[in-house]
Amino acid sequence: MENRKSIASILLFVGSALCFFLPFVTVSCGGVKVFTLSGQQLATGASIQIPQAFGPPKAQRTDPNPLASVAALCALLGVALSLAGRKLAVGGVVTGAVGAVSLGVMGARMQGDIQRATEGLGQASLEPGFSLTVFLLLAAAAWNIYLLIQGKGAAALPAAAQENQFAPAAIPPWPPAAQQPASPGYSAAAAPPQPPPIPEPVANFGFCGDCGAKLKSAAPFCSSCGARI
Repeated sequence: MENRKSIASILLFVGSALCFFLPFVTVSCGGVKVFTLSGQQLATGASIQIPQAFGPPKAQRTDPNPLASVAALCALLGVALSLAGRKLAVGGVVTGAVGAVSLGVMGARMQGDIQRATEGLGQASLEPGFSLTVFLLLAAAAWNIYLLIQGKGAAALPAAAQENQFAPAAIPPWPPAAQQPASPGYSAAAAPPQPPPIPEPVANFGFCGDCGAKLKSAAPFCSSCGARI
């Protein structure tokens, strides 16, 4: 597999990293929206203002969410691996899958985390930015799996060609097809033996009456003594 950059993988990981700046979770109290946290604020921590029943809002610092931090690092690492080339597609699969799973677990635990951060006053609801980030990370992992499968298929073709290069050449049938008998099941061993050729008969012209030599033709004179036959 050629070590070319996958534009699709780069765009998917870059998109997932940018989505961390979108709203991830909204905290409400009694149906009233209190504050919204982006993915970046969840990953690094943020200062929030919690309304008080009496007096001004209370400022409170939220701790970084470890799962959000892991997902953000996976998105950034996926960009770097995609820029390095297709040979690191395995890393793209791992980072995309780990990032998506981390966000999924964080979303499942979000209600409890928000209640602890707001001292039990808030309720959490996930925003579209959260779902979009999970989708892009899963899409990046799936695309890198496709790159791996495509690379293995491309590597198998030269190997098969190399094996065929050293394969023995096919031996043509003998005798050639034009000389083979038309009847099926014929073999040279099963053919009947051919009779020996019959010699041509030799003409007998008799013998010379003077010298007794055998006459070789119907000539009127003997070829040996020249006497008239």
